[in-house]
Order: sequence, then structure tokens, then C-alpha cells
Amino acid sequence: SGGGGAGIPGQHSILPLAAQPQSPPTPATSSPPPLHLLLYDMCARPTLADVERLARGLAAARRGTGSRGVPHRLNAEEHRLYELAKARGYAVLKGSGHRRERKGSPLLNVLRQRADALDECLVWCQQGVLTDHCCVDFSPRRLG
Repeated sequence: SGGGGAGIPGQHSILPLAAQPQSPPTPATSSPPPLHLLLYDMCARPTLADVERLARGLAAARRGTGSRGVPHRLNAEEHRLYELAKARGYAVLKGSGHRRERKGSPLLNVLRQRADALDECLVWCQQGVLTDHCCVDFSPRRLG
């Protein structure tokens, strides 16, 4: 049987190399990002509205924002400091900001959620008796 009869069942057409469709060349630098970075970016960021709701002690509109085991509800003094931090772009805390009656620091938790929603670093100063410490949390940027 002959070679390359186009249109005859059971036979394949052979096109010259130049006539075959080719995909556009891809530069060597366009390799896909690592899988852990793709999965990290798939985690949804909280919305600013959800962060405000958490700060008031309400449930977030979308599941997965906030956690029952992490305090988010701010008292009156923490809410005042939260509003100042939003205006300044950084927070000032007395000590570590931890409450004795609760585990963790609700103010830092809410500020970290806000920084995550805005894709910004979280910056705060801890005022101590003898020294002050400036802290930067890069995790809200999700740099991998």
C-alpha cells in the first residue's frame, strides 16, 4: 500500500515538518511556579468587611476567616488602638498586647487579619518599661 493517502480510512497523512502546526516558543524563564506557592496563593484572603466584623465579635461572612480558638473581639481600649493603628499604618502596644484573661492578643490578631486583607506587612511597636521593640510580620504578604 502507498504512503500518505490523505482522506483514506486506515492511512495517515504525513506532512513535511514545516507544514505541521507548532506552538509558539516559550522562554526558558516561564517555568511554572513551585506547587507550594500555588497552593499558598489559593488560600483566600479575608475581606476588610470580615476583619471589621471579627473585631466587633461578629462572625465573618465567609467561612474560613477567623478562628474560634484565636481571640478577635476587641474591647473599647483595643478598638481605640485599632483605629489609631489603621490611621498611622502601624500599632503601638503596651507590652506584648496579651490579655491576662484571654490567651493571645486580640489586637494583634485583628491587625494581622487586616494586613492579610490588604496584602501588607504588619508593623507594631511594643512599649516596655526599659526598652521598646519594633516588630515586623511579613507573613501577611505570603511571600512563600
